[in-house]
Amino acid sequence: MSYVPPHKRRSKEPVRPCPVPESVSRKFTRNLNLDGRQNTSGQGRKVIYAKDCILKWFLVGSDGIEDEISPSVKLVPVSSDYSEWNWRDGRKPWVLVNNDAGEKDAEIGETVVRTPWLSVAEKVEDDIFMAFGQVKNGMDHPALEEVTPRLVARFGKILLNGHPSFSSESLKGGLVAESTSRESKKSFCTNVPTSYMESIKDAAVLKLGCCMEKKDIYCVILSDKTHPDSTISCKCTVKEDKRLVMHRVELNALRHCVADVSCLNQNIDMRLMVYSKRILTALTENEICNIRKLVDSAVVDPNVKGGLRWPLGEAVSGDRYSVCGVWHVINTVYRSSTFRLKVREVDRFDFRAGTGGAAREVILVLKGISQKLEEGGEVERSSVSDMLKDALKMIWDHFLSADPYFM
Repeated sequence: MSYVPPHKRRSKEPVRPCPVPESVSRKFTRNLNLDGRQNTSGQGRKVIYAKDCILKWFLVGSDGIEDEISPSVKLVPVSSDYSEWNWRDGRKPWVLVNNDAGEKDAEIGETVVRTPWLSVAEKVEDDIFMAFGQVKNGMDHPALEEVTPRLVARFGKILLNGHPSFSSESLKGGLVAESTSRESKKSFCTNVPTSYMESIKDAAVLKLGCCMEKKDIYCVILSDKTHPDSTISCKCTVKEDKRLVMHRVELNALRHCVADVSCLNQNIDMRLMVYSKRILTALTENEICNIRKLVDSAVVDPNVKGGLRWPLGEAVSGDRYSVCGVWHVINTVYRSSTFRLKVREVDRFDFRAGTGGAAREVILVLKGISQKLEEGGEVERSSVSDMLKDALKMIWDHFLSADPYFM
């Protein structure tokens, strides 16, 4: 057999393309444009915490705050039905489940007056007063002419994103106190089941009695190169000609107090939060023009995530603003003299990450307490305390349900 030079030999291996250098691959992925969206360098909408933000996490059973974890409380992985929460590290988050909640309730019966809401009120009352005081002391920002503190309750499930060795045994010995440790990161999932939303509409709203209105809102989230640590949200509605109408411009909310409550005898958890709503009202004519240019160039498209897209090259305005996200919110709002209930469906898209998702959310704005704490002069502590207890009792009676959730 005659000799064949190496460069003329035929390999039995399948022909493969030359590998693409990693730097080129990253650049290609970054510049890839799908469904007409412009990838931008701006940050997605951020969660901003005040410098002295108060963070708490505690567990509540049928008769109040749980100082020790019951052996019946276990950690179980989130159901595959909620695979959208299996983020980042590829592992499913965990949730707390009380296996004998029903048996414990049966043992308690009617011999004990169960007032878990009183325990929660005592636990968070000082923090709420302190958080509102922080907002009042920080209202001298020159670019902000309207800062409104709010107390809200959100409903969902506390997710524990832990170390591979993370188990129910690690609950003992102060996991709650160490809730910010790297090995037990915690998040609050606000995406509730359809059954829960319907029960809120059919039961809670009918019993409480309030006026209803429906809103269809688009939030265009912008990054500002001059303020890289913040994002700007433009609240818009749609005209008959499918163009957006901008109503107000806000900075991302600033959180002052977050208290997460694991409700061991329910399958719904609660988050109590004090945050400041920051509406920008001192923008220059040039700033308004650049922001409005981005809003006006948006194209309403129900076939894309978030419901909006931008023509090629029009997701950037000048050398300062760029679109980094969009929310489409269908909001059903129930109002009374003391609270505002939002039952909403949200479709989000993050331009920076190139990802999006839909969620169903229930938010209760405790309007009466917020207004009382905003009043000038000395606030009567006892009246606010009574209002907080009444509000939490209402939440326990109407918003914390034992319907299946994350099982």
